[in-house]
Amino acid sequence: DAILFPRRFAMDEDATRLSSLAELAQLSEGAPHWGVLRGDVDQFESRLRTAGSIEEHIHLSILLKKFIAGEIAFLCTLPEFWRRVTLLYRGGDDFIVAGSWDALIGFAREVHRVYDTFVETNFAGMAGLEGKTISVSLAIAPKIDAPLASVYEEAASSLRTVKASEPGTLHLFGRSLEAKRLADAEELKSALMRMVREFGFSGDFIHDLAAVYREASSALAARRGRTVRVEKPWRTYMQVSRVLPQGRSKELANIRNTVIAHLLGRRTAGMKLRPSSRVGLEWARLAAGS
Repeated sequence: DAILFPRRFAMDEDATRLSSLAELAQLSEGAPHWGVLRGDVDQFESRLRTAGSIEEHIHLSILLKKFIAGEIAFLCTLPEFWRRVTLLYRGGDDFIVAGSWDALIGFAREVHRVYDTFVETNFAGMAGLEGKTISVSLAIAPKIDAPLASVYEEAASSLRTVKASEPGTLHLFGRSLEAKRLADAEELKSALMRMVREFGFSGDFIHDLAAVYREASSALAARRGRTVRVEKPWRTYMQVSRVLPQGRSKELANIRNTVIAHLLGRRTAGMKLRPSSRVGLEWARLAAGS
């Protein structure tokens, strides 16, 4: 309790008052939404129980508390977050932040990155996986005036689920994926947004793509977040190809091929649907304002 760090709140442009959730939503890319991001180190209590002495127990506790208190607060000061993310809570092994929905995705990625570095520095020589991963869950408010309490609880509920089934992953848009797979989702999102921004297509086609993806996914795989082999690949390929905008530009054709490869793989006969693809689709849909 004697470890003191300043609180981190998102302020308005004049730095005279705290930004409201509605104001944070307006700073989002595309659709104006805010969200709540919750993170919790996996099985850290189990790690403490394996401590060989009281001194080691105290050392581990303080070490992680310094990380949560210091690193999480520091991330809030980075240029891409400082006006768009507010730190709501930080404990001994967990934290909660609220902010613009797209800023929270980047924040979650940074949390995983800095925690991996922390583990390599401090826990690498310890046996077992306890305390070596962190689970993060993002809940996005369905509308700008949604109650904070309901979004807060949604993030808590999904975090409990992911910690029990897939610890160490990032949960967003109803899917859990490894932090390193977020780059795949972002690449898909970027390709789709190029169609909207550079070629002038309406973002409605992204919504239609998401519908095709949901139709092709099985309910069981959706719950477990696993890769799914498509039973009728030719049909899914035709649906995706029909929805994607077409043109004579070679560059547009290359982007279309990139999108199809992300969604269905590069071999028609072995099409698979990946959790990162669904995340990328939903990410692009919101970024396009739909």
